[in-house]
Amino acid sequence: MMPHAGAWFVGDNGGLMRFEFNTAPARFGGYFGSNQPGTQVSVDVRFFSASNTLLSSTTRVLQNDCTWQWLGWDTPGANVRRIEFETTTAPGFLMMDDLELDLTSVNTCATAFCFGDGS
Repeated sequence: MMPHAGAWFVGDNGGLMRFEFNTAPARFGGYFGSNQPGTQVSVDVRFFSASNTLLSSTTRVLQNDCTWQWLGWDTPGANVRRIEFETTTAPGFLMMDDLELDLTSVNTCATAFCFGDGS
């Protein structure tokens, strides 16, 4: 696989990829891909709080065609402090490039008091 942009990217060798944050992100994402021969790669994505409590999890599937796929999440107010990526398909090679991280809070006031009905 070639980098999505630049000259470098990060990859694992069939293990766990983890990102930890001092400040909870409002948004997190990047381009993910796999060059695992022979099959799709299932990736478990887990979101943890500062106290290591599992907040949520999801599974994403990547094709093994050496192309990059954007995966991103909005996490405002969730207090996410760690995101883990673990492949569940052996050997499960996972690559990531072009990390995007937004630490600013998302303004959600429009849904709180803009109903237009006087409430």
